[in-house]
Amino acid sequence: MSFDTVGEEARDQLVLELSVAQKVNFASSQNGVSVLKSVVLENLSDEPLENITLELTCSPGLIRPKNWTVDRLAPGQRQELRDLETPLDTVILGGLNEAEWGELQFVVKHGETELLHEQRPIEMLARDEWGGVGDMAHLLAAFVSPNDSIVAGVLKEASRLLEGAGQSGAMDGYQTRDPSRAWMLAGAIWSSRDRHGAYLRGASCKFRITRPEGARPRAASSLKGWPPAWIVLFCWPAASRLLASTPLCSSPKGMPGPGSG
Repeated sequence: MSFDTVGEEARDQLVLELSVAQKVNFASSQNGVSVLKSVVLENLSDEPLENITLELTCSPGLIRPKNWTVDRLAPGQRQELRDLETPLDTVILGGLNEAEWGELQFVVKHGETELLHEQRPIEMLARDEWGGVGDMAHLLAAFVSPNDSIVAGVLKEASRLLEGAGQSGAMDGYQTRDPSRAWMLAGAIWSSRDRHGAYLRGASCKFRITRPEGARPRAASSLKGWPPAWIVLFCWPAASRLLASTPLCSSPKGMPGPGSG
């Protein structure tokens, strides 16, 4: 079928279904995240559609322009496009101090004739912003920062608490080959969070499933004012990593652990 001869009626018979990412950040570019989840073309007409192309561009140039060609789309056929990789520009995302909006442009053509044109907004987050569980749950680990200055403060306070209890203040993790020692260190780290303005009470702590407005996990200089769940998500894994320890499910009798206090 030639769209040049059929005109507007044929254009209405072509459907473009898109599933795209709503947010991306620097961690997305470092982990090979594509802005495209699925792209489907469907021919609702009674005639085959031939030699159509789909062009993707982005403003600003977050991704390189991308093209697909469909040789033939039979009547009633749904064609799911392959090769959805869209490498993100690390320079743009790595240089953002505040979130900005971009726009994805999808244009379906037959020769030089435009058949369909759709836009999708995309939020480009600041380098140190996390998009929340709904959009970036798989990237949460990228924000565990064992070298952040706040982690050093937590460990220093934990060491002081241990020495105050007559124990060694060394952060030696499993190097002692003593599970009780590992739990003692974990308990000291857990207790030290009170000194940084975070108070957790076991089951009363409810995790947020979306990113608090303006929250910047990597940019924190203090834990004061942070939601309790964020202390657990970002500081606990970082401190545990420095201790060369791994998460445990239960603590030896008499040993403090996460969830106590």
